[in-house]
Amino acid sequence: MPENGLLHVIEQLFDKDAKVRERAAETLGRYAEGEMVDERALEPLIGLLDDKNPRVRRTAAYALGRYAEQGLTKKAALEKLITLMSDKKRNVRQNATFALLMYSYQNLMDKRALKPLIEMLGESDYLASGEAAFTLAKYAERGLLDEAALKPLTKLLGSKDKLARANAAYAIGKYAEKGIVNPKAAKILVKLLEDKEYKVRENASIAISEYTKHGVPVD
Repeated sequence: MPENGLLHVIEQLFDKDAKVRERAAETLGRYAEGEMVDERALEPLIGLLDDKNPRVRRTAAYALGRYAEQGLTKKAALEKLITLMSDKKRNVRQNATFALLMYSYQNLMDKRALKPLIEMLGESDYLASGEAAFTLAKYAERGLLDEAALKPLTKLLGSKDKLARANAAYAIGKYAEKGIVNPKAAKILVKLLEDKEYKVRENASIAISEYTKHGVPVD
């Protein structure tokens, strides 16, 4: 899309019609997937995180996540995304989780996100809970931890979804690296060594290695 075309989409973020704002935010997110971004979109997208329409909030969070994926971020967005983690609408919370994950890849994190991320682990949507687990792992790498995460992460090890299981094992391993362990997780991790999915087995093996370093029985 020519630059003036992208600018036209950005201008639509200010439209009085919520459907137009929603489509514009979604379009910007889709173009960002294709590495076509414009920094001028950030401020209005951040503003839409406060939109009265939940569909607009959802698509704005998605677009900001895709922009972060391309290295375009703003601290103001991070703060508002954390607030959106408590949104009444589940799909808004899901997209906010995705955006927080993308921000963590850019090393933009805030310890205030820990509590809502932990709560997200209990969501019935496995993609959202799996992304929350991986985001918690990224936070743990930077020393941002909350021991309260271990119980729901351990429960997530039993998920029917392979990505959720893999990410939960990965996060538990990262927590163990920082000396925070849950003996109840050890037995489940051992069982996951026989999981049919390679990534689950690999992450479980790494986590078990960390547990043994801390003297936690794993047999």
